Formats: sequence, structure tokens, C-alpha cells
Amino acid sequence: MNGIEQLIPWSQPFLDEVNLRLHGELARIMKSETSVRARALQTVERWLEQNEYSSGACAELELWRNQLSNATHSELQSIMLDRSEEGVLHRSNSPFAGILSDEKRLQILEDLEHEIELCAAA
Repeated sequence: MNGIEQLIPWSQPFLDEVNLRLHGELARIMKSETSVRARALQTVERWLEQNEYSSGACAELELWRNQLSNATHSELQSIMLDRSEEGVLHRSNSPFAGILSDEKRLQILEDLEHEIELCAAA
């Protein structure tokens, strides 16, 4: 049992798992496509320039900027896939918006829903 069987579609834990899986895909493609990291860093800079975020969100964005600028791929992957409460919070302020296609995001969502259905049927 990996906890999937306990997820209720569209609950907060379900959405957190979707977000984790999206970041897993981002970490995977970032390994070969260096432009992903650069795009995320540009997004952080743009969002910080807009100055429309709470102090907490700005602190998370500053943390992302530091990580995107200084972390190795392996370190960044660990950060992106951290299952702790801190990892969940960090992903909620993720600068990777718009990088994955709608089709890829939908596939990840549907794959998780299918896993839940399989667990329920077992």
C-alpha cells in the first residue's frame, strides 16, 4: 500500500499528489532540457518584480530563486519531490507554471485517477 488507495479525488491530499507528480515530470525533463530551469528562474524574477505577493510567498520565491540558481540537478530534484509538509508548501509556490503542456498535465491527472480506481477495485 502506497497511500494512493486513501486518496479521494479532488481532495487536498489528491491535489498535493498531482502537484508532486507534475514536479516529478518537470524534474525528469529538466535533466535534459536546461531551458526549463532558466524559464522557471525568469518566472521567479518576473513575479518578484510585480511585487503583488504576500511576504510568505515572496520568501518562497526567493528560496526558489536561490535553488534554481545554485542547486545541482540532483539537489533540485530532491527539493521538488520532497514529500514533507515543507515540500508541499514549496511546490504550492512553484515557478514552473506553463512549462508542461495541457496534454501532459491531463495525462498525469488521469493516471492518478486510474490508479485510485484500480486500488478501489482491488
